[in-house]
Amino acid sequence: MATLQPTYRLLIGVPGRSNAFAISRRLGMEESVVKYAESLVSNENSRFENVVGQLEESRRALEDEREDARRSQAEARRVLED
Repeated sequence: MATLQPTYRLLIGVPGRSNAFAISRRLGMEESVVKYAESLVSNENSRFENVVGQLEESRRALEDEREDARRSQAEARRVLED
């Protein structure tokens, strides 16, 4: 979010997390306006956003682990072939 560049991957059927409030702050929107908007979001929606965020982090961590395993497997194959 530091650059405001999209960092998402489209995953069909998987909800994503909104960074609207953080982006609004980063772009310099008046804090009172952002706080008012946040107050309009229900607690249920906030909890949902938190769960989605945790799921996204878990998915990224698993993807990293899978990529590490793939690299290790490729290296092991190279060693066996030598």
